[in-house]
Formats: sequence, C-alpha cells, structure tokens
Amino acid sequence: MNRRTFVRSSVIGGVGLASVSVTGTATKASGVNGPSAASPPPAFELDELSVSELQSGMAAGKFTAHSLARKYLDRIDDVDKHGPQINAIIETNPEALAIATELDRERKAKRLRGPLHGIPVLIKDNIDTHDRMTTTAGSLAP
Repeated sequence: MNRRTFVRSSVIGGVGLASVSVTGTATKASGVNGPSAASPPPAFELDELSVSELQSGMAAGKFTAHSLARKYLDRIDDVDKHGPQINAIIETNPEALAIATELDRERKAKRLRGPLHGIPVLIKDNIDTHDRMTTTAGSLAP
C-alpha cells in the first residue's frame, strides 16, 4: 500500500465513520435512511510522481507546465469541491494557467529557473505571493 492509497483509505474511512454516526442519528430522529457514505475519489494519473519525474516528463514532452496546472486544478475541483468536499484549498491562483503558459515559453527558450520550474505547488495562505491571491492566514477579517 502506497502513501496515497493509505491517505485515501483513511479519509474515506473517516468520512464513512462520520456518515455512519450522522446516518444513525438522522435515522433515529426522522425514521428515514440517511445519506450514503462518500465514495473514494477516482484515481489520479499524477499520484506518486516525484518532482524529478514530472521534470523528466516535461523534458520529454509528455507534460507541459500548462497541462500539469490544468490536471491539478481539475483534481482540486474533483476532490475538494465536488468529491468529499473537504475544503482543504481556500483559493487557487486565477492566473495559474497564464503563468504556466509563460513558464512553458521560458522552457522552450531554454531558460529554466530551477528544479521547480513549471511544477504546480500549494502554499499556505499566510504566505504573500505578490499576485492576485489573498493572504489571509485563514482569517475572514479583511
């Protein structure tokens, strides 16, 4: 069992346990069957790929920074917004795809910035990124 499978199983197990206790409570209170347990999110093709494997894929033309950004944004949407809805991602960069396209242009011009060039990353919202993303540190205060 790899770490992704372990985490996925743990999350789904926790969601399942939570829904069992909610279902039991709802059934007792209303006499109606409660919601069904959440199903695990579909497999993700980039699970378990390291940064060096992603870089190798970009060097070989298998991936682009834009395609990686699109895949990860879609995965966030599938899992965080429409799947188990764990709301782990507060905000995505509205300029992510444009930035990725620019990084692809730099790669074609042989101007690599470093080992993370074109690799999508998640950062905490208490880090000021000097772009359109909000730095909130989890606070609702303006």
